[in-house]
Amino acid sequence: MKATYLIFLICICFNVIAQKKHLEIKITSTTYELKLINFHIDQISFSNEVKDTMGFIGIRKKTLKLKAVLANKLSDLQTIISSHYTQSLNGTPIHLKIKKLGLFPVNPNYFSPSDTFKYECDFVGIFNGNEELLYTYKAKNLFGSFVNPAEVLSNYISRAFISSIDQFSKTFESNSQWNILNDTSTTKINIVVFQNSIKGADSIPCSKNTKLQLSDFNIAKNKDSNSVIGHCRMILTYVAYLDESNIKPSLFIHVKSFFNRTRSWINPTLANEEWLLYQQGHFDLCTIYGNKLTNECKQFPFTLGEYKSELNQLYNKVYTEYVLKRKQYETETNQGRNNEMIKKWKSDIDNLMK
Repeated sequence: MKATYLIFLICICFNVIAQKKHLEIKITSTTYELKLINFHIDQISFSNEVKDTMGFIGIRKKTLKLKAVLANKLSDLQTIISSHYTQSLNGTPIHLKIKKLGLFPVNPNYFSPSDTFKYECDFVGIFNGNEELLYTYKAKNLFGSFVNPAEVLSNYISRAFISSIDQFSKTFESNSQWNILNDTSTTKINIVVFQNSIKGADSIPCSKNTKLQLSDFNIAKNKDSNSVIGHCRMILTYVAYLDESNIKPSLFIHVKSFFNRTRSWINPTLANEEWLLYQQGHFDLCTIYGNKLTNECKQFPFTLGEYKSELNQLYNKVYTEYVLKRKQYETETNQGRNNEMIKKWKSDIDNLMK
């Protein structure tokens, strides 16, 4: 169990009619790019200490204080969740217990800028019908003096609530035993693999029918023959997404193998067709292992709880094979100086690409 303290400072302009006996607090939330959280908040409850009346706030003068009322706190907080997060609805259910939420006065008889906003909650996991305390979050801040106290208080509440979920999500990810999906073999995950979806004039996607030209290299007259090379890369990126309409998680995988013009050099006094054929061999090897990584990603049975480590292991395995093969190619061809071995490798590479 961990506790986190967070201090907020927010200042937004808002006008209040002083004649009212109370201010109704409405928590509003802007829709952001949704974050995936690998659990779902199954229930929100409030302790007896959390009232609809949040406390008293001052308007312009100390002596003028108004009752701050949060009448729709449950629905407002649920709206914040839906506008910020994509929840794993078949993941671990979480009971969010809010223990403190409101303004706590220095002196109950009058408002003071030194009155403190406090928010405290527990994240409780539900495992086989039993509750287990996983994480405690605490936030507090001196309220201050504003002409827009209702909006300031609304911002305090929404930011504390969002921060509590973000902090718990980080802790949840580092405690795999909390994720009940880790032990679930029946969890379905939809895999979508993209290969060489590359934009930019500096990159040439590695493919079977692409042939390098001398013009694809930058001229570098001060480079010696050992450092004049083409630069090929193979990378993997991914994004996980949960479609709430069918509660089916999807994993979008991007495999990219490409030649980088910006980092590829040629000395025109040393380069010839044999040198270009050697560089083509490097390009084709990157093509071969880019295709291999793509095919293995399509065939691998990824699981929602372990897909990050599974992807890393799969990439590291194929990339290691690629690096070893590339070094073997460089060694046996004497870095492009042995034309007979370059021709032999070309034949072998052509067979691998069929």
